[in-house]
Amino acid sequence: MITHGPPYGILDKTYNNVNAGCKGLLKFVQKMKPKVHIFGHIHEGYGDVKIGDTHFYNASYVNLGYNPANKPFLIKVQVKKKKL
Repeated sequence: MITHGPPYGILDKTYNNVNAGCKGLLKFVQKMKPKVHIFGHIHEGYGDVKIGDTHFYNASYVNLGYNPANKPFLIKVQVKKKKL
């Protein structure tokens, strides 16, 4: 799953230590349980964490001053082929 911003409480801390993620998105993620959730928007939250079966990536490339600061993530996706 790819969204612009993070779910509340997951890689969403701002420079002043406030969670700025979306509570509605958190509920959706908890319901859908995607294997991977990629987002950005909160530049200070760059990083990755695995919670349950979901691997979360805040892939913000720039820092708070909009300067390139973070390495990109390489995420390998395996696609299972369905038999016809």
